[in-house]
Amino acid sequence: MSSYVAPTPEEARALLAAWRLTGSSAAALIDVNPRTIRKWVAAAPPMPFAALAALAAQCGSPWRASARLSPATWRDALAPDLREGRQPRAARLSGTPVP
Repeated sequence: MSSYVAPTPEEARALLAAWRLTGSSAAALIDVNPRTIRKWVAAAPPMPFAALAALAAQCGSPWRASARLSPATWRDALAPDLREGRQPRAARLSGTPVP
């Protein structure tokens, strides 16, 4: 049985924002239809782990260096990206972290 719990719609949007991706650009990176990304962001169906890992690898997320991304630990490994993606746009652009 898998321990993977897919990103929530909020987490999926936060990751795309942190990685500066649109639905279309994310789709192009992992060779899926842009509608597929829109569906994953809506959580119907949930994003597969392989797609999440492929996007993280393509976007140069820090987990890649340590190879710690797994179905059970992806939230911890991508926490910096999630925090950055949830910041208001002005804070992301200025580089000022928002607690």
